[in-house]
Amino acid sequence: MRKKAKEIIKSLKGINPQGRTLLDIGSGRGFLLAEAKKFGLNPIGIEPSKQLSSFSAKNLKLKVFNLSLAAFYKMHKKQKFDFIVVSHVIEHILNPRMFLKKASRLLNKDGCLYVETPNLDSWLFWAERATYTFLTPPDHIWIFSQKSFKNLLMVDDRLWIRKIQTYSYSEHLMGIAKRIIKGRIVTKPERAKMEVRIIDNDSPEQEKRIGGKIKFFLFDKLVAHLFLPLINIADKGSILQIYLLRQGG
Repeated sequence: MRKKAKEIIKSLKGINPQGRTLLDIGSGRGFLLAEAKKFGLNPIGIEPSKQLSSFSAKNLKLKVFNLSLAAFYKMHKKQKFDFIVVSHVIEHILNPRMFLKKASRLLNKDGCLYVETPNLDSWLFWAERATYTFLTPPDHIWIFSQKSFKNLLMVDDRLWIRKIQTYSYSEHLMGIAKRIIKGRIVTKPERAKMEVRIIDNDSPEQEKRIGGKIKFFLFDKLVAHLFLPLINIADKGSILQIYLLRQGG
């Protein structure tokens, strides 16, 4: 998480080198905020979970408000930020258009809003379909493609897309490969039956654990890492990264 946070902050600083203030909406345990401080930024977090916001404040000494975006906006609507991060949050929001509108109003002129969310137009969705990793209602209410996300921007013509890219994790590539090799989509009932057969297997538990570790490091870490860039070609990676700029006052 910290490694990915560094990459995001470097990209944001590359877009706006003069930026100094950052708001992380849905800051979780605060790891991105902690990395932002190392880059010399002045970061603030919003986290609705009392447990997570307390962790950030007590353990990482960060400034985090235990509020929703709507509540924070009502209290601090005049406060502006150079950077706003919305990472794996918008897919949980009941009204994402209103959410983006409020977030954009907290941006300074030429400020950058970063949104990260699962990518519907991905090889992972193409392979998994009904068993899609990110299809988890009611936790995930929305799954966006680039096209559907662009429709959200009609709420505020001051927001425009600076760049869009995608990335994936090793386990996503392995999941795609398994389904291609099998030549069919494995449904949830079938998967459950497979898991039962694996559990009932007579092989010793220790051997299964050792075999699992070897498989993890050999394939999931080494082989998958080498071929991972392939599934990000043409923005078909599993995760969307969208950088939006605010123009005008």
